[in-house]
Amino acid sequence: MEEVVKNMASDQVDEKTVQQQEHILSRLLDAQRSVNQREYNDKREAQSGKNIARQSPSDLNFSSPNGKNKVRDELNKAVQEGYSKDYEELIRKYYDALQKENIKN
Repeated sequence: MEEVVKNMASDQVDEKTVQQQEHILSRLLDAQRSVNQREYNDKREAQSGKNIARQSPSDLNFSSPNGKNKVRDELNKAVQEGYSKDYEELIRKYYDALQKENIKN
């Protein structure tokens, strides 16, 4: 490798230097494949997906004081989580849109 570096630094690149460089590259790629194969675990198995039934959260009732408090609490919780200002604004817009949609219905 040092010989190839010296030849390239002194602009003495010939066919032999190119072949040496290709050989070095080949060896490096073989070493990388060897490392990847060692990290591969033969015991891995695929598992099919499972259907999980989850209960949806209850609807937000913006007309009741309890519903308004829940929205306020959720917004405060989002602010305390440490999200970026842009994400906080997105959350705020989401709850505003929910409230507007609830007023229409």
